[in-house]
Amino acid sequence: FSQDQQARRVLILFSDMVQESRELNIRQLALKGEDGADGLLTDLAARGRIPRLDNVSVVVVGAGETSAGADSAAFFRAVRTFWKGFFSQAGARLDEAHYGYRTQATIAALLKAP
Repeated sequence: FSQDQQARRVLILFSDMVQESRELNIRQLALKGEDGADGLLTDLAARGRIPRLDNVSVVVVGAGETSAGADSAAFFRAVRTFWKGFFSQAGARLDEAHYGYRTQATIAALLKAP
C-alpha cells in the first residue's frame, strides 16, 4: 500500500476466510467458538504476525461460503469475530456490511472518490 496517507487504500479479499495452515488453523474455531478468536489473536500478536494496515478499508467477498463450518452460524460468527479483530488490531477497517458472501456491491462505493 502507498505510504501516502491521502491515497484511498482498499484491500479486497475473495475468500471463505477459513485459513488452514500450521501457523493459523481457523477450523479450530468450530471447537472453540467466538472466545477462541481472542486466543488466536493474542497468539498472532505475540508472534508479531499482525501487519500494519493503517487506514485501509477491507472488503471480504465469499465469507461463509464453505463447508468448513458445516453451515454452522456459530462457526461463521467465530470466523467473522476473528477477522474483524485481526483487521482492527492491524489498524484497518472491516465494516459489518463489508464481510460476507455477497458483498461485491460495496466495492464500487468504496472505490468512488469522496
